[in-house]
Amino acid sequence: MKILTPAKINPLLYILSKREDGFHELYMHMVPVSLFDTLTFTHNDGQGLNFKVSGAEFSEPPEENLVVRAVRIFELESGETVNLNVSWKNIYLPVRDWAAEVEMRLELYRL
Repeated sequence: MKILTPAKINPLLYILSKREDGFHELYMHMVPVSLFDTLTFTHNDGQGLNFKVSGAEFSEPPEENLVVRAVRIFELESGETVNLNVSWKNIYLPVRDWAAEVEMRLELYRL
């Protein structure tokens, strides 16, 4: 299964207080862009979860990624082992490219 996940840009982002669940309260303005990340799921033969990211590098370990965390919660709640290969192709958009996209989108919202 392949899922396209819409990309967005946060030209305004304030990280506020940390919540009890470890996430943060945010104040932000999100602008949708005409790009998508891709999540691909394929079954494997009893190998558990294999998670790979391409297109961008992240400093967080895979177990802290929200996709992996969601799978681990599902496994705990269901008592089932997830045997999937999950591939996340991340779109990296340099600042110079997304600035023009943001301006265009903001103009659309002003109409």
